[in-house]
Amino acid sequence: MMDFIYQELAKAGIALSVKELFTRVVSAWDKKNLSGKQLVRELTGSDVYLNYLEKHVARVVRLRTIHSADYDILLTNLYHPLGITSLSPGATEHKVNDGFYIENQHITNIIGIAGQGKSTILRKLFIEQIKNGTKIPFFIELRRTGNDGIIKSLENTLINLGLHPTSQAIDELLFSNKISLMLDGFDEVNSKQKDILLSEILMLNVKYALQVIVTSRPGTTVCNEPSIVNYKVEKLKEKDILAIIEKLNTNNGVIDKEQLPKIKDIIKNNKNLVSVMTSPILVTLFHVCYPFMDIIPNNTVEFYSNLFMTLYLRHDKVKNFDREKSSSLSHN
Repeated sequence: MMDFIYQELAKAGIALSVKELFTRVVSAWDKKNLSGKQLVRELTGSDVYLNYLEKHVARVVRLRTIHSADYDILLTNLYHPLGITSLSPGATEHKVNDGFYIENQHITNIIGIAGQGKSTILRKLFIEQIKNGTKIPFFIELRRTGNDGIIKSLENTLINLGLHPTSQAIDELLFSNKISLMLDGFDEVNSKQKDILLSEILMLNVKYALQVIVTSRPGTTVCNEPSIVNYKVEKLKEKDILAIIEKLNTNNGVIDKEQLPKIKDIIKNNKNLVSVMTSPILVTLFHVCYPFMDIIPNNTVEFYSNLFMTLYLRHDKVKNFDREKSSSLSHN
């Protein structure tokens, strides 16, 4: 299995990019924080390098989708460039595509509604950081941190890679300006833990000048914290919808080739339908359900009446996540 994963990452160019990133980081290291540098040197060893690829990188870039709930698919095989725009006045949209990455000493928060692709964007940024950046990215799903917190989760990641980090080495690694943390799903954290994690995120940035990129839904506390740079995920446009449908069908073949032009024409000629399919998950659900539809939805009510339960039940199931609810009402 590990050989297959390595071959898959090698074919995508990620395995070589990781090796080149480690070389860039070590060669640019100054004479400070030498214990932290030793940790990175150990990452370049063959066994630990393979562990970083197969135990960390692979878990970020291989994921489950509604189409592939029972097996992993490589992000590079399904990703369509999504747009993000800073909420600062006068900002313009950026396409998160090949070659785009964010590297600074700030906290960046990517805000999006359910299924809009914020986690996918963070994973794409992770890949592009490896390929283009000068910092080693570590990806942490915040809901999995439990009561340990972020630094302890980073330590556990390093241990799982086969390293034996001391507290001093971790402290120097954080001070080095040679790593970044990508923290997924602030909105998925238990409500009691949100303030604790936010305090730790702020501490990491203030104390270590550590770059942090986090994802969240609108309205969470991280969105309102001063000094954090907020980006919103942009809604899909018609050309995005058509491109995603094409890519989905190339990978899955749910719609036969004769029907594909027909579904594209339906989308092009139905502005109401386009106005509803504003996120990748809704386009995916439409693609999944299209062969079984008796009628094509012409308005928002029809669309959601057909697809809402699939969105609710399948999205969190694919992520293997039981979301905390604010009320005792069932989805029925």
